[in-house]
Amino acid sequence: MEWDEQLTEEDIQQWKEISFDLDEIQEYHIPRAIGLPGTVTFRLLCFCDASTKAYASAVYLHQLRETTYTRLVPNKKITLPRLELLAVVIGVRCIDFVKKQLKLPICETILWTDSQCVLHWIGSKKPLATFVDNRIKEIRQQQDIQFQYVYTKENPADIASRGTTVSLLKENSQWWHGPSWLTKHRTEWPRWDPHNISVDNQNSIESEYKVSKVLHEAKLLAGEGPDGETNSVGNSKSSVGYLLDIDCSRFSSFIRLIRVSAWVLRFVKRLNKETISGPLTAAELEHAKLLWIKSVQKQCFGEVMIAIKENKRHNLVSQLGLILDQENVIRCVGRLGAAQLSEGAKTPILLPKKNKVTELLIESMHRKNFHVGVSQTLSAMRQTYWIPQGRSEVKRVLRKCTICKR
Repeated sequence: MEWDEQLTEEDIQQWKEISFDLDEIQEYHIPRAIGLPGTVTFRLLCFCDASTKAYASAVYLHQLRETTYTRLVPNKKITLPRLELLAVVIGVRCIDFVKKQLKLPICETILWTDSQCVLHWIGSKKPLATFVDNRIKEIRQQQDIQFQYVYTKENPADIASRGTTVSLLKENSQWWHGPSWLTKHRTEWPRWDPHNISVDNQNSIESEYKVSKVLHEAKLLAGEGPDGETNSVGNSKSSVGYLLDIDCSRFSSFIRLIRVSAWVLRFVKRLNKETISGPLTAAELEHAKLLWIKSVQKQCFGEVMIAIKENKRHNLVSQLGLILDQENVIRCVGRLGAAQLSEGAKTPILLPKKNKVTELLIESMHRKNFHVGVSQTLSAMRQTYWIPQGRSEVKRVLRKCTICKR
């Protein structure tokens, strides 16, 4: 929210509850008695979990009290398996910190997570996506840690990742002492069978293997590399568009760019065991075109997209009345909403100026209408698209038309 916005009654009430909880924390005291070395066998036990709100870890000195570390989830959307991986990373860091501070003879260190995906990645020798691989390398540096699986309902870190209140936390035995089976003999603790894995988990695991990256079309949009992190070509300063590693600056016409992209997408589907043959269909071409538009918008209007989703103020949003449609495409809704026009003309798709894809689209429209002038080309474009300072952009592109020059 903006600093001068008025809070709603609901927000005020929620803040009062949080404030009350913060005051209550001071009234609760944690016993910190630790047995003397030689009289107790010490184990460090760490539990990790993640939710869409936060990822957390809880470290226990066996049969004694615990220390915790919690982080809020980044604003950038990350898949739940990756959040679980981040939880394991902070769990490993916590174990290392606690071990150094306690200076006790630790005989065994175990880390539990309720993510089978993360456990498979840790044990895998296959090449992983950069985001996952960098964090797995850090985890593997701690060679004395055993990694185990725990059910979500028995995972105390689940309480931290999802949030609770002080009053509920006081009475929560699992948070203060860990799962009930920790009081039993070591041989009675649950064991995980790595071969018992669901189809959904298997798909999530394989999605981060580099060899299968090509099967995940959604992660190949501009501005997001195969590892899920922003790549060097997907920034707003670049006038060149990229999709499926295709450089649109190498194409002389928009239809050729779309057809090549459609063939690549069909190849991806065939790798994914889909049987498709024959010439390209209109639906395939339309899908490739849609992906390029979304790619360009994400590249050039990333901030605008975030502002629309989070209902924040942005000059461009208010000026052009921007919205996101069902396909997650930015459209303009202006004064033409009630006019007797086609849907495309009433809510045109926003395109950036001085972008190669926009330039190819203008050239395509110019040729389709038999090399008409600036006004007619602009009018034809506005039946489907809206370009800021569109007249000067169309004029700039049409100056390059060799047929018109002749």
